Amino acid sequence: MKQKVLFFDIDGTLIWSYGGIQEIPQGVQKELKRLKEQGHKLFICSGRPKAMLDQKWWDGTFDGYVLNNGGYVEIDGKSIYENRMDYELCLKTANMLEELHCDYMIATANHLYIDPSYKELYNFFVQNGHFKDLFTTKFDRNEVLKRAIKIEANVTNKDREKIENYIQNDFGYVINFDEHGSDNAFEFYSPTISKATGIQKVLDYYHLDQDDTYAFGDGENDLEMIDFCRVGVAMGNACDVLKEKANTIQKVTVVIAFIGSLFVIKPSIHFVSNINSFIGVLGAMGAGIAYTCVRKLGQQGVAGAKIVFFFSLFSCLSVVPYLIFHFQPMTLQQIGCLLMAGLMAAGGQFSITNAYTYAPAKEISIYDYTQVIFAALLGFFLLNQVPDVYSVIGYIIIIGVAFWNFQRQKKIQN
Repeated sequence: MKQKVLFFDIDGTLIWSYGGIQEIPQGVQKELKRLKEQGHKLFICSGRPKAMLDQKWWDGTFDGYVLNNGGYVEIDGKSIYENRMDYELCLKTANMLEELHCDYMIATANHLYIDPSYKELYNFFVQNGHFKDLFTTKFDRNEVLKRAIKIEANVTNKDREKIENYIQNDFGYVINFDEHGSDNAFEFYSPTISKATGIQKVLDYYHLDQDDTYAFGDGENDLEMIDFCRVGVAMGNACDVLKEKANTIQKVTVVIAFIGSLFVIKPSIHFVSNINSFIGVLGAMGAGIAYTCVRKLGQQGVAGAKIVFFFSLFSCLSVVPYLIFHFQPMTLQQIGCLLMAGLMAAGGQFSITNAYTYAPAKEISIYDYTQVIFAALLGFFLLNQVPDVYSVIGYIIIIGVAFWNFQRQKKIQN
């Protein structure tokens, strides 16, 4: 088996302080040991600085560490990469934080520095299980800033907008997350680093490529890592942005399924100029936007029945003008078909609403193409419509990629 490299975030991934998990679970430890025995490389990939890793993280389980959000990389006890912040920008940032009376600490490759007057930030880390000697409190600020990789600050709400505007101009990233128990935790670091850049340094060291990588994370600062690695896994407690992130394989499967649908649809050169086709494309775009909203509403706890009710109500109201001005009497058979269509559509709407509530679009969209196949089957049995060879090829592509994606997701979950 070819050697793989696996990257693990710490907080919210290997441990979860807010969920009461302070140590790596025994089952996870067992699997990490098994992977290492098989010859794979295991790495911590965290926003934490080296000084914030206590002894349990140095027990030999991991081959190396991508720390400070990718600003520092260490393999087998040897530093291979360090990306320091620009000194002038660093100095400007520290001065701004001090003017706003914001607690902050400075992270270098091996140490953490904090002014002893910043009691709130200092006490937070001590109360959350870190060693009291975690910080160096006597230091030359300007000398330390020359070696700084990251500055971490606790910003009050009244200064939040001012600092966000400042960061957007000079830094690559603003993090608003609850690792520090507050939405006011900010990390400042060079725009040239991320966990992905740190991972690339690891691959260069081992002469491996992206196809050999796996990443596990839960926070916004894991986005680049999840997107960069061949397989990115968002934890169950991960932020919504990370869960929605589609990796390269998922994007490719959706494209392949779309190609399969083209075999069925067989658009011609007249397709673009045909107003009916254009309206169909607009309808598809509208459906995509609608299901994005359905996903968001489901995550906020809105009941599926309520979503379907308003969805159906708006659909009915929007066709009332056409019903009034273009009314055509229907036969009893036509009314029966219309009622059956409405019944089937309602059932499908409830099902797909629930699907988008429980899973992101990146996992559902590929199966949505199967409606082409069901339409073909119903057309064959009810309307005697026989599909041509291109349509059959399209059906095979759609079914094949959907089945492969299902098996792949099942394997990753296992």
